[in-house]
Amino acid sequence: YTKAIDIWRSRPVSETGLGVNPLVLNFRGNALSQLGRFREALQDYREATEIFRKDNEYSQAAVSRCNEALALFGADEASEAVAILEDVSKRDPNIADAHVALAA
Repeated sequence: YTKAIDIWRSRPVSETGLGVNPLVLNFRGNALSQLGRFREALQDYREATEIFRKDNEYSQAAVSRCNEALALFGADEASEAVAILEDVSKRDPNIADAHVALAA
């Protein structure tokens, strides 16, 4: 994932019309989380959320926020994680990941 992200970042947006694919950022965040590298994963999830919001992809942004919250749990930042999950569940009650994580 890192190589693909680096390639996207090396090319000007004006050349491609696109920036980094936020799904790839989420995928790399997931891989980093699986490796226990939660702080690094947070950066990817937050960047993905920002891109999704700019693209008006609010459901995808909510999923990225849930991933961010799970990484925060892994980084022993439970209170911030819960706050994010509560915000996501209020903004988009159809995001099951937020409800499941809050119930756990």
